[in-house]
Amino acid sequence: MWKKTEGDETMQDSQTDRPMLNTPAVSGTPGGAGKSATIGPSISINGDVTGEEDLVIYGSVEGTVNLKSNNLVVGDKGQLTANVSARVIRVEGAVKGELIASERIVITPNGSVTGDITAPRVVLEDGCNFKGSIDMDASKKPGKAPAQTAETQSRPSTSNGGGAKPQQPASNPNIRPVAS
Repeated sequence: MWKKTEGDETMQDSQTDRPMLNTPAVSGTPGGAGKSATIGPSISINGDVTGEEDLVIYGSVEGTVNLKSNNLVVGDKGQLTANVSARVIRVEGAVKGELIASERIVITPNGSVTGDITAPRVVLEDGCNFKGSIDMDASKKPGKAPAQTAETQSRPSTSNGGGAKPQQPASNPNIRPVAS
């Protein structure tokens, strides 16, 4: 019933010979294995998108997308102007906004992202377009002050009005001055 042409990522229905979009396979869906919702190329959404299943976007979405424990794929023709939160985000189209993933963000060679991305694992494939910042600090929690590092904890304080003298290095008793 279905035939796939070589070198083409679209599938055709052999009864009608009309091309069908090949939806990327997604795994680990809590709502059902391999199931995903699709926003088709002729659909445009302005507002908030939330859900408990994986989502593939081939159309246009403006607003926010919140799929915290699910996957999001922005298809090659997909246009997304939104702040996004999902488990795994794959960008094959164009995205403007902040992307936050709990596992991974992938930007494919045809993908374009303008905005900041935050995830423990980030893949920027050769040829992709990206403008923004990347935060891969898995220990960072939103709204939490950064922890002091060993360097900032051991550094002496110079808060006595700016008149502190630099400390002399501790003398080593095994080193004796050379007599001249």
